[in-house]
Amino acid sequence: MTAFLTIIHSVGLMALATMLYGTVQRKALSRPVRHVIIGGVFGAAAVVMMLEPIPVAEGIFVDLRNLVIGFAAAFTGPIGAAVALVIISCVRFLIGGLGAPYGVIALILSALLGLAWARPSHRDWAEKPRNSILFGVMMTLPVLTILLIPGAPLQRSLAVTATLLGAHIVGTLTFGLFIQRERQIARRERTLADTANHDPLTGCLNRRGFERRLEVMSEAAGAQGAGKAMPAGIAMLLIDLDRFKTINDTRGHAVGDEVLVQVAAVLLSEVRPGDCVARLGGEEFAVILRNVTERDSRRIAERLRRSIEELAIVDGGERVAVTASIGGGHFTRTVPDLAAALPMIDKRLYAAKAAGRNCTVMSEAA
Repeated sequence: MTAFLTIIHSVGLMALATMLYGTVQRKALSRPVRHVIIGGVFGAAAVVMMLEPIPVAEGIFVDLRNLVIGFAAAFTGPIGAAVALVIISCVRFLIGGLGAPYGVIALILSALLGLAWARPSHRDWAEKPRNSILFGVMMTLPVLTILLIPGAPLQRSLAVTATLLGAHIVGTLTFGLFIQRERQIARRERTLADTANHDPLTGCLNRRGFERRLEVMSEAAGAQGAGKAMPAGIAMLLIDLDRFKTINDTRGHAVGDEVLVQVAAVLLSEVRPGDCVARLGGEEFAVILRNVTERDSRRIAERLRRSIEELAIVDGGERVAVTASIGGGHFTRTVPDLAAALPMIDKRLYAAKAAGRNCTVMSEAA
């Protein structure tokens, strides 16, 4: 009865870990952060399993810690594997005993085998059940380190290994499918969210994605303190293509779309990884420059304007002239409120248009 209850507990624990895995995967977090959190979840699950082993015979206990660490490595890569390993290894050494070093070695080997297994074709548990069986066998091999423990009874060690072989195969067949399902759902949800926040033509953020990005920046700045988050300040640029309607009317919408795509590519290639580019609608783009001084924001705005002017777009053997007017604002140590910032920057954009187009206005005085 005790063994049955312990098995049910282990099954429930792995199911909970799988659910948490799916929940974290669906969050709008960076990949490394997701892997750190998931690694912590799997590490904690491995610790609980180790502390509550399954009795299979008199004096013989087994647990699925190696399988859990293998899953962490196979599905979260080196980051998740390292986090899970640190957690379980520390607890194992705290417990102590003659077998502690050998147990940790087995865990490290499980993680390395899981990393070696981490290829999409191998993780296709649903279509290729033989992969699950092979993975379960692989996760059992590190357990053979118990044969190296001085004085360990050979018969008992082999009994533990044989029992774990069956448990690992069943565990992989069951929970490998669950993890793959959660992974597919999370990937599908992230794809839908990405589609909802991006312009399909240019690949830039759309207005909704732009507003969401500003919200995330504002929350991060509030958590860290605005001065610490962006000590140099933040700049917002509005970029409007000059006489774009004329291009559409005289050369057709296909050429107009190509102009938008090329301009977006220039903007995306010119800004830094932490910055963002959005197409707010029509021929109007917005750029957020993070942690940038006012002087540098002016320089970057001018560089973007010149890069657009230098675009080599050809239609019917003729070069299509593309220029842009830019209005911008610099905000010291704070993330601007979009509703308040846009009217001000719009005025500067109109000033750039009134000044003859193809120029940059970054202040009221200009």
